[in-house]
Amino acid sequence: VKTTKSENVEIVLVNTLGQTVKQITRDNLPAGYNQISTSVNDLPNGTYFYQVKTSEGLTKGKVVISK
Repeated sequence: VKTTKSENVEIVLVNTLGQTVKQITRDNLPAGYNQISTSVNDLPNGTYFYQVKTSEGLTKGKVVISK
């Protein structure tokens, strides 16, 4: 996650119905590139979408879990 300034960042995974299935982080991150990792062992295989919310807006992307 790249931030242009130190700010609160929320990252969640949502399912195809738009329901939040996992909150990955909700922290104040420093400016620059930040690496975030999480375990998805508790989620079934399938397609999910990540959402990164910052003061600059919302970024979305697709994640496919296959174990």
